[in-house]
Amino acid sequence: MTALTLLRRFAAMIVAFSAMNSSLAMAQDKKLEKMTLAVAADAFYYIPMYVAERGGFFREEGIEVDFVSVASGPRTMAAVAGGSVDATINDFGSTISAISKGSNHIVLSSEFNVATHTVVLSKAAIAKAGITPAMPIDEKVKRMKGMKIGVTAPGSGTDRFIRSVFVARGMKPDDNIQILALGEGNAILAAFEQGLADGFVYSAPIPQMAVAKGTGDIVFGAVSGDVPEFKDVPYVVFLTSKESLAAKPKVLEGAVRALTKAFKFIADKPAEAAAMTRHYFPAVDEAVFKASFEQHLGVGIPKSPIISQEQMTKTLALLNAGLPTPIKAELKEVFDDRFAQRAAKDILGR
Repeated sequence: MTALTLLRRFAAMIVAFSAMNSSLAMAQDKKLEKMTLAVAADAFYYIPMYVAERGGFFREEGIEVDFVSVASGPRTMAAVAGGSVDATINDFGSTISAISKGSNHIVLSSEFNVATHTVVLSKAAIAKAGITPAMPIDEKVKRMKGMKIGVTAPGSGTDRFIRSVFVARGMKPDDNIQILALGEGNAILAAFEQGLADGFVYSAPIPQMAVAKGTGDIVFGAVSGDVPEFKDVPYVVFLTSKESLAAKPKVLEGAVRALTKAFKFIADKPAEAAAMTRHYFPAVDEAVFKASFEQHLGVGIPKSPIISQEQMTKTLALLNAGLPTPIKAELKEVFDDRFAQRAAKDILGR
C-alpha cells in the first residue's frame, strides 16, 4: 500500500469521523424542544435566567430557549396571552392584577424576590428640591412634587413602583409628578441625559451608569432597602399562559427546573455566576457591574421556586394601597405550584 493510498484513507476516515460527530450533534439538537421566552432590556433581575442559559441548565432539561426581545413588561404579557411566545419573566404584581381581571396567565416559579427599581434624579433637580442623602424617604418623595419622572411604559413595573411610593405616603401620583413613558434601558437613560425628564425609575445597571457619567444621583431604591413597603415583596416571576401550559407541560417544567438549578448554582458559586452574568453587560464599567451584581446577589436570588402565601399577601397589600376597589385573588388562582414543588424537592432537597 503506497503512502498516497494511506493518506487518502486517513483523510476519508477524518471526513467520516467529522460527519459522524456532526450527525450526533444534530441528533442531540433535534432532541431539544424550543421554548420562546419574551424578555425586556437586560437587567440584573434576570440573573437566574442568565445563569440558567449560560450554565447550560436549560439544555440539560432538553430545552433550547429562543429569546424574544420585547419593549416592555406589558408587551411581554400581551405576547404570552396571545400565544406568540411560550413564556416570560414579569412583574408579579402586574401578573396578579391581570389574572384578577380574567387573563389567561399562570405563574410557575419565582425568579427574583426583591423589587430592583431605583429612582435617579438629575443633579439640578436634587439641588432645586434641596434633597440630601440622609433625608428620610418620606421627605424626599414630598420634595419631588412638580418633577417629570420617566418610566418604561404605562402599567409597567417602573410605573407601578413610583405610583406606589407616592400612594404609600398619602399622595396622589398624578397630582404631584408628571410620569413620562420613555422606553427601556438605554432609551430611558438617553432621554434623561437630553433633559426630557428630571429623573427616572429603572433597574441596575442603568441608574449606576447615570451616576458614573455624572448626569444624576440615586435618591432611593427598593433593592437597597430604602422603601419599607417593598421589603420581602417578590418582584418578577416566570409565567406562561394556560394554553401553553396545556400544550408544553414538559418544556415548561424543564424551565422551572433550570431556574431552580440556577438558584442553587448562584448560591454555591457566586463568582462563576457573576462571570456568566457579565456576558450580558459587555459595555458596563467593571466597577459598576461588580457593585450592581453584589447588591442584587445578596437580596434577590430566590432560595426556592415556590411562592409562599405570605409573599402573595404582601404583594396584594402593596397592589391595593390607594385603590378604591381592592384587587382580590387567591394564590392558587395565580400560581400553579406543581412544577416548583417537584423542582424544590428534587434539586434543593426541600
